[in-house]
Amino acid sequence: LKQLLDEGVGANATIHREPYRRGGATINSQKAHTAMLKNPNHNLNTLLDNKPDFLILQDQSQIPAFGDSSTQYRDCRDGVKFFRENIPAETDLILYMTWGRRNSEFKGCFSNMQEDLKQGYEDYRDYGLQATTGGSV
Repeated sequence: LKQLLDEGVGANATIHREPYRRGGATINSQKAHTAMLKNPNHNLNTLLDNKPDFLILQDQSQIPAFGDSSTQYRDCRDGVKFFRENIPAETDLILYMTWGRRNSEFKGCFSNMQEDLKQGYEDYRDYGLQATTGGSV
């Protein structure tokens, strides 16, 4: 993330960050934490009222690898679109790619999972959005 910020705003820039985190959250358009953007009094909207330069979203670690046949994947992809449509137009939406699990049998092996995660995030990005994949960690 530091490299992404250094490249995006410059290594000598002053960065003011306001983290908003929810453990185990997904970018699911059906979940309450996505719908919070509809509530003008929610603290996320207070952050967005300041028109930040960017908003970084990271999905739950496996969902982007599920692909279009998965309801969870489609809901999260729609959640990304929802965020893009409901944040200030001048705020860049950055998708921060999750990582594959080295010791997991999901998708057969780490490299398969990592490739599917990459493809899933690229598909999120390409779903009518002006968003950038930040890279894997």
